[in-house]
Amino acid sequence: MIKVLLIDEFSVYQDITNLISLEKEGFEVIGEVYDGELALPIIRETKPDLIIVDINIPVLNGLQLSKLVLDEMPWIKIILLSSINEFKYAKDAINIGITYFVQKPIESSELIASLVRVRNLIYTERVEKANAELSQQVLDHNKTNNLQTFYTSLVTNDINLHDILEKSKTMNIDLVAKCYNIILCQINQKEIHISIHDERVIDLLHYIENNLKGDFHIIHCILPHGIMAYLIKGSDHKTIESNIDKIVHNIQLALQKYQNMEYFIAVGSEVNRLSELKKCYDSASKAFSYRYFIGKNQVFYSDSSHEYRIIKHSEIDLGNVNVSKLDKSCLERYLRIGLKCDTKKILREYFSNLDTQNLNSFLFRHYIIYDIYFLCISISEELGMNSNIIIDQCGNPQNLCFSNSNLEEIINYFENVFEVIFVFRETHSTQKYQSLLINAKEYINQYYSNEDISLQKVANHVNISPSYFSTIFSQQVGQKFIDYLTDIRMKKAKELLSSSSMKISEIGYAVGYNDPHYFSFIFKKAENVTPKEYRANKR
Repeated sequence: MIKVLLIDEFSVYQDITNLISLEKEGFEVIGEVYDGELALPIIRETKPDLIIVDINIPVLNGLQLSKLVLDEMPWIKIILLSSINEFKYAKDAINIGITYFVQKPIESSELIASLVRVRNLIYTERVEKANAELSQQVLDHNKTNNLQTFYTSLVTNDINLHDILEKSKTMNIDLVAKCYNIILCQINQKEIHISIHDERVIDLLHYIENNLKGDFHIIHCILPHGIMAYLIKGSDHKTIESNIDKIVHNIQLALQKYQNMEYFIAVGSEVNRLSELKKCYDSASKAFSYRYFIGKNQVFYSDSSHEYRIIKHSEIDLGNVNVSKLDKSCLERYLRIGLKCDTKKILREYFSNLDTQNLNSFLFRHYIIYDIYFLCISISEELGMNSNIIIDQCGNPQNLCFSNSNLEEIINYFENVFEVIFVFRETHSTQKYQSLLINAKEYINQYYSNEDISLQKVANHVNISPSYFSTIFSQQVGQKFIDYLTDIRMKKAKELLSSSSMKISEIGYAVGYNDPHYFSFIFKKAENVTPKEYRANKR
């Protein structure tokens, strides 16, 4: 419905309703006011779609009030009522932005024509606004996907230098510089696997991105699994270092707003050519893998990786093994918050520090295998998983101990074990969303006929914020909330059109559209035929 506010010293409601059925034409009168001073706060509070105002109201006249309203809320439509001798104000009204003039005494045909034109104008603007928002969402989504693809091509040398520069032009990205570096960053909740779609992570990423927006030295991209990648370019080493400090500062500043969140930042090795970005990315990626081995909230430079070893060869003495030196906390951390794609890399890094020659010892091999195995059992049971699944799917670790298995076989075994745990962990997370979505869908199916059902109300019902609910809903259901709601309403409308004798306006009301004109518009947009045409085709 189109909300209408009437403003006249003498009530015009009865005069207008005697000439036209406002509700039938899609209008709802939300109030009457008798002077301009009282009208202004009411307009700010109710935000009507249309104001019908007499030019000669007291305190603030119609023109003065209209100018104040349109300066503040330019989307509001105004029909100015004026007697013939006041028509000299028409030029001023046009300059202010008055939508239509209607002369008093009001004639039925002129009033109806003006109201219909205003109604159509409002509907058109609503559709244009919705289409613009949808187009912007599509553009943002495509831009993100294109940037991810382009970034991947840059760091894998999938396209040659000429094509890179041509592609960067089309994306309005200036890549030309004297030196480059790459930063990889991940934000997690302490000891808990957290999704890129988690509400806090979404807010954090937006905050950091907005703070860095406009800096042409930094090209920001969010990679799969929520890894933030920054390509930094500059004229010299000092510029690169300055921008690294800027990124770190922004991330640290953002995290001050949140408790129980931590970060890890890996910095690659600086290069002087675009064609060397793969080398730079590889160094950053290697440094990034150390996030499971060293402390939280670290900025780790690839140049420092050679200085770090989990267990030094000299610390292992098969005659007297000091088990306190065999720290598996890095593996525990990885199983809790790590990414499945990193498993082989993490296991190789861990075992590379054990001196593989020592695995020839049955005692040492037995200890290492069962130490990691019992860690996996502990984590799996903590997640609610039946630990017997590990033996059923991966085999008994005892076989590794007695078969004189080599390092590759041990790594392959634990890679399979980690895979089983990760699958369960991800499924457990998905089930949490499924319960939420089932609850949301049930609410939508129950209340779709209410005109005021909204994303905000459904989010409140499932007890999460609207932005988080919108992201989860789109991700898991595969379509936006409003599209899902419209599909439900259209499906029910088609059922009623096919099987009932209800009026089209009654059907629109039954599926959540109090305005029959708007219902017809949405139906035609969804089905390519009007409700009347659909009913005729089904009979």
